[in-house]
Amino acid sequence: MESLVKLWQYTGWANDIVLMTLEKYGPQAPATSLRLMSHIANSQYVWLSRIIGQQAPAAIWDEHPLEKIVRLNSESLQGLKAVLDEQGENLSAIVAYKNSSGIDFENSILDILMQVFTHGGYHRAQIAMDLRQKGLEPVNTDYVSWVRATRR
Repeated sequence: MESLVKLWQYTGWANDIVLMTLEKYGPQAPATSLRLMSHIANSQYVWLSRIIGQQAPAAIWDEHPLEKIVRLNSESLQGLKAVLDEQGENLSAIVAYKNSSGIDFENSILDILMQVFTHGGYHRAQIAMDLRQKGLEPVNTDYVSWVRATRR
């Protein structure tokens, strides 16, 4: 459980610094980076919605302005933290859902949370590459950078 809370904290930190970087670049921020960050926030919300049995407020690849991405990211991460707090050590509970193609699946809450936390890292790396290819300086979102930044 402690490791999952750390991954949740890291995910929030990493998403926030990418969002702040995109905000800093303003109109220079590549549309492809904003699309990927929308996807990260949407995916977090879709997985949360599957766990809690509600309709997600956005589809996986919907695109949003930065302000909405910030809101979706914050709300979905708060919801995922509530799941962690409520489930405690009972993360083996199975969630039945339909994927974005309408196919039925079942996964444990633990597997869903691991998907959410690792999925974001994949796309944050794509954002870093996209920024660099556009001549902009990407931000370092390595886990160890979070550990170093939050060490007291």
